[in-house]
Amino acid sequence: MELFYFIYFFVALVQAPFIAWGRGCSGYLLFMACSMLCPIVGPLLWAWLVTPCPGPQAVQFCLAIHVFALGITLVALP
Repeated sequence: MELFYFIYFFVALVQAPFIAWGRGCSGYLLFMACSMLCPIVGPLLWAWLVTPCPGPQAVQFCLAIHVFALGITLVALP
């Protein structure tokens, strides 16, 4: 389980500048906290409700990053 959170931390770290832009340092930290406390659902809610770009595009980007990370994880882990 720790490996999942370690990998998921880097997934959230990669998508945070794109999803939490325009919110400053506190928005970035809040997005990371939201992502780690509620994986997958937290970033999707943030993308839909908080991000300044259009909601559907942000959700699509968030889902694409998660699917890409899942593919990388399944390939990298035996």
